[in-house]
Amino acid sequence: MSSGGHVRREPGHHVLSGTVNGTGALTVQITSPASESVIARLVSLVAEASETKSIRAPFMEKAEQRYSLGVVIATLVVFALPLLSGEDFRDALLRAITFMIVASPCAVVLSTMPPLLAAIANAARHGILVKSATVMEAMGRTQIVAFDKTGTLTESAPILVEVTPAAGRSAQAVLNFAAAVEHHSEHPLGRAVVRAAETTVTPASDFRAIPGQGVQGIVDGQVDGQLTGTLTLQDALRPDAAIAVARTAAITQYPVHLLTGDNQRTAADIAARTGITDVHSRLLPEDKAAIVWRLEGDGIPVLIVGDGVNDAPRPRVGQRRHRDGTPRL
Repeated sequence: MSSGGHVRREPGHHVLSGTVNGTGALTVQITSPASESVIARLVSLVAEASETKSIRAPFMEKAEQRYSLGVVIATLVVFALPLLSGEDFRDALLRAITFMIVASPCAVVLSTMPPLLAAIANAARHGILVKSATVMEAMGRTQIVAFDKTGTLTESAPILVEVTPAAGRSAQAVLNFAAAVEHHSEHPLGRAVVRAAETTVTPASDFRAIPGQGVQGIVDGQVDGQLTGTLTLQDALRPDAAIAVARTAAITQYPVHLLTGDNQRTAADIAARTGITDVHSRLLPEDKAAIVWRLEGDGIPVLIVGDGVNDAPRPRVGQRRHRDGTPRL
């Protein structure tokens, strides 16, 4: 699935740099040089963002034209009236030139794009890619910030701390089963399971990732759907998570929200350690979107902070969109 929309790819088709595989396992052959990779495109994306106009830019351009005409007319009046009153030509000209410089329309134009361009460049220096000036402008109106948990407030480097096998199973067998299914998963929890197995396992067949729910596949022909065991993982909180939340809360009008698919106990623990008061747990990606839509329905601009894994639901029929056609999430 292409990141720019839903485009089906079949074996033998070309995929672009940045294409996202939604729910299956793929083997992709690299046919282009590194200079054409996603990383190489970041520089050009920043440049493209710098060339985009803010929402106010078209209005400012129209206003500038009318304002410029008004300044020229006013300058002529300032120059002509003193002359008609008998003032010295040089003094009248100097006054008119001074008026034109002070009333120059340049200040009107400089009040929009240069600050946005400076903000985009500064963000790029700190490793943040801003894709358009309108995004940066919208951030300034944000009143609610909602954080994802895994990979955002946490280190996204979970470790397996316990394996509880079902009756008749061994802990190692349970772990091997889980690692086989998680072999193709890109989720941090899945990668932690594979690392913990410490042995080479045969990847599951018919692999499929289900956003917000987990993964499934066939291991040794087994599809019985019976509980094999339980795995407990632990993910460390980022050292600066609480500070980031506190700084965010200090500049927004409403409390910070936590949106996570984890259970209430885990969510409450993370919220307590970061100072978040509004907690939403056991959420699927579409549940997160529904909460954002509800908040935005009250006329409150909302900013979502996440790592992109299980955060963004696919656009649905009738889904609300921004003026530029992008989904409102």
